[in-house]
Amino acid sequence: MVALTPDYLTSLPCRLEYEYASALNKRILPIEMSPVGEYRLLPKTLRETHIVPFDKKDALTLISRALQELEPSPALPSPLPPEPETPDSELGRMSDLLYSDALGNEERQRYILSVLEDYLHSEEENDVQLSRRLLEVMRQRRDVLGVVQKRIERVLKETP
Repeated sequence: MVALTPDYLTSLPCRLEYEYASALNKRILPIEMSPVGEYRLLPKTLRETHIVPFDKKDALTLISRALQELEPSPALPSPLPPEPETPDSELGRMSDLLYSDALGNEERQRYILSVLEDYLHSEEENDVQLSRRLLEVMRQRRDVLGVVQKRIERVLKETP
């Protein structure tokens, strides 16, 4: 099953999972959890598939019926296609750097700080909150250089 939302359209992890399931000859049942709007942005095979609308009061009935009507998946291809690599987000990479043994030199610390500062101005509230948490982690590290530490303090004070 694929849970369709407007965010699905721009999600690289969702697209990679869908493409891999398609490459495995899996049958796909798209469930529209909220109005998608731009169906043209869905992968072609999803656009051609019956999309089941999610309705809270009839969800179980609609999804159950759609699953019963779904044809069985053919056999897996041989050899299997390679699994997609896990997409890595920039905030994920910054988190890895902050939780590593050593933060590195001033240039590297300033780079991490600059990336996190950019995310503080994101339209995505989740990115803003993650960035703040990572700045707090960075601030508490013992190997943060003084000049970078001062900048972190200033940034955290200036942004809500």
